[in-house]
Amino acid sequence: GQEDIAVGTSSAGRGHEELEQLVGFLVNTVVLRTQVDPELTFGELLGRVKDTVLDAFAHEDVPFDKLVEAVQPERDPSRTALVQAMVVLQNAPADTLALPGATVSPYPLDRDASLFDVTFEFEERDGRLHGLVEYSTELFDARTIARLTDHLGVLLAGAIADPDRPVAALPLLTDGERRQVALDWNATARPAGDGALVHERLAAQAARTPDAVAVIAEDATLTHRELDERANRLAHHLVSLGAGPGSLVGLSVERGSAMAVGVLGILRAGAAYVPLDPGFPADRLAYMLADSGARIVVGHSAVRDRLPAGDGLRIVDLDAEGEAIGRLPATPPRTAVTAGDLAYVIYTSGSTGEPKGVAVEHRNVRHILTAWDERYGLTELKLRFLSVSSLSVDLFFADLIRSLPFGGALVIASKDVTTEPSALLDLVARTGATGLEIVPSLLNAVFQEVERRGKAFPPLRLISVGSEAWRVEDCRALLRRIRHDCIVVNAYGGTEATVDSTVFAPTEESLRGRVYVPIGRPLPNTRVYVLDAHRNLVPPGVPGEIWIGGDGVARGYHGRAELTAERFVDSPFVPGDRLYRIGDRARWLASGDLEFLGRADDQVKIRGFRIELGEVESALLTHPDVRNAVVLAWQDDTGRRRLAAYVVTGGADAGAGTSDLRAHLSGLLP
Repeated sequence: GQEDIAVGTSSAGRGHEELEQLVGFLVNTVVLRTQVDPELTFGELLGRVKDTVLDAFAHEDVPFDKLVEAVQPERDPSRTALVQAMVVLQNAPADTLALPGATVSPYPLDRDASLFDVTFEFEERDGRLHGLVEYSTELFDARTIARLTDHLGVLLAGAIADPDRPVAALPLLTDGERRQVALDWNATARPAGDGALVHERLAAQAARTPDAVAVIAEDATLTHRELDERANRLAHHLVSLGAGPGSLVGLSVERGSAMAVGVLGILRAGAAYVPLDPGFPADRLAYMLADSGARIVVGHSAVRDRLPAGDGLRIVDLDAEGEAIGRLPATPPRTAVTAGDLAYVIYTSGSTGEPKGVAVEHRNVRHILTAWDERYGLTELKLRFLSVSSLSVDLFFADLIRSLPFGGALVIASKDVTTEPSALLDLVARTGATGLEIVPSLLNAVFQEVERRGKAFPPLRLISVGSEAWRVEDCRALLRRIRHDCIVVNAYGGTEATVDSTVFAPTEESLRGRVYVPIGRPLPNTRVYVLDAHRNLVPPGVPGEIWIGGDGVARGYHGRAELTAERFVDSPFVPGDRLYRIGDRARWLASGDLEFLGRADDQVKIRGFRIELGEVESALLTHPDVRNAVVLAWQDDTGRRRLAAYVVTGGADAGAGTSDLRAHLSGLLP
């Protein structure tokens, strides 16, 4: 990804004829710095490099040490200053030494150490250009260097064949590598399943196990029959208000059984749900309602005051209208929902200062449900899945569909439990939870509490870790304490690709030599590509940006055609497929697993929440009382992502204004 590139080369130091026979080592390092414009043709770039080389060798006698002294770069004892890569052409005449009565031949000397990170030596011999690569074995292994030399050969062949081709379009991968990263590592096609949509599968499960526990929450415990009937009654009420396929219905409830009833009831009505977390600032809730166009909101009496009072907005008060809803039919209403209809629209933080709604279809949900079942065996596990996720993120819905459709139960943690390790452990023990999706920072805190208590780790059957980088040392500590049949995965994905796209099952062997746990390989019917800034495939080991394709890719951003066109594009690799540009950087490992390398932009994640710093910046810049502000994002010693805003306010009414700003920022920063 670099365009400002400095490499070193060697000068013999004998540019004057009278120095040619002088005894001694006069070699000097000359730095060649080139601005590589990817839009230049190879011929144009070659011309620029030629000028650079001629200019540099006009000053070849300037000692390298003097150059370093003049430039004063930041010094690092682990590498050479100014340049870490060398390119050397051995073009001195190779006179053969002749001795009377003896045959003389060159004797290669062993090199015990590499002077630079990597050095390419070329020699013209027998009408050919011979190459040798010297490299630091602390940085590279032999396979990496072998790939690098193959890439150089492909690159040069492409440049010679078409020197008028832009540099960005020159080939780099061998045919074998292109097949590997585009096809072999994305060979994930599987049968699509029985075609049933998620609410249909839940109805079928309720018919099979009506008396089995389905939801465990602080306010109520529901069987599959009770959940099914309550959702159906709510669905009939919503249909009577005009809800149906193509419409959006808001859901704004506190943590409890109403979360599951509300989601399922809206889906049974044929509509898509829009989660509206009651803890969000009122202006954010108002924006999401206006942007989504939802004219119906399901909620409790306590949240009514937080929602905007507007013409045409119908709030279904589950407290005030509960008795009337309870008299409606317990069977599902007839709706014509298809796989192409929306299941939910979830709003995520926006870089322009405004949240954006991700529109996910039923086919996307059906895909992830089927993929998880194949990957984890959910049908056999029948998990009691503990949900600590907010209604406003897709992980809550993920917890629901990993448990209920397979005969398991959804355990909904109350608000005061979701971030309290001690209470979380007590809840697991009390409810018999066997599944958990958790961010590494919270998992570390839970693990420390287990250690403090001196007890065994809870007998979970599935632990899915995600949303943050997971340190290997923390993963190893977990692997040593869990039961032998517990499935542990590091999962990776995004709301726009329906929760998860890749998974990695860590083992002691696979973690060796790593700092962070890899994010693994694509799930069934998912394709992942690592591309450069010009959307070219990059070879294994080379950083690039992640693009996701397959059945999980969402419809796009609700009401944002321009942004959708920018982030969702037609795939050049699979006809009819669409790719989503997620904004994360990664590289392929030789094993075929992906290694996460961080963001390509300013987005951060805190406890699984996606936060665009642009939205925080917009809130600060547009507030009338803000005179100055600093926003800091960092990772602390425990690996937790943290963010803080320091604000300087002024003006006569700064006190009141600051409290409004604090409330708004608190909604942005969980």
